[in-house]
Amino acid sequence: MFSYSPLAVYRCCQHNVSHGWPYYAEELWLATPDGGLCASLYAASEVSAKVGDGATVKIVETTDYPFSDTIVLMLALAKPSEFPLHLRIPRWCEKPSVKINGKEHSLKAQPLSYAVIKREWKDGDTLTLRLPMRLAVRRWEKTIMLLPWTTAQSASP
Repeated sequence: MFSYSPLAVYRCCQHNVSHGWPYYAEELWLATPDGGLCASLYAASEVSAKVGDGATVKIVETTDYPFSDTIVLMLALAKPSEFPLHLRIPRWCEKPSVKINGKEHSLKAQPLSYAVIKREWKDGDTLTLRLPMRLAVRRWEKTIMLLPWTTAQSASP
């Protein structure tokens, strides 16, 4: 969330805690080297970018994610344009699905990957991404952490 660049200086410390949300927002949409766009994180948002052959696309994202499993992307273009749209599939999502203009679209994506949909997009196209969620419980073994200034005697109950 703080930096996707191995060259960037990581931001830290208490005075930067409130910066988490702006940093999250700046990474929602990313340009891709193949002339497309990547929805790298999900939140209600709006982006305008040059894609494909230089066309400008505006995408309005509507969602309550992570409180809902559905993300809707509405595209606006002055003219049809072919470009790839990369969609992040979270590690925990086993069966994502996509509808384009209300019709099921074949999606071959594994958890912890990106689904890439390359097509000619038109003004008014709507993509609906569903990331089904499930409850899971993980049990961790109890561990006792000794801090440098403690001793084994002071750590025991």
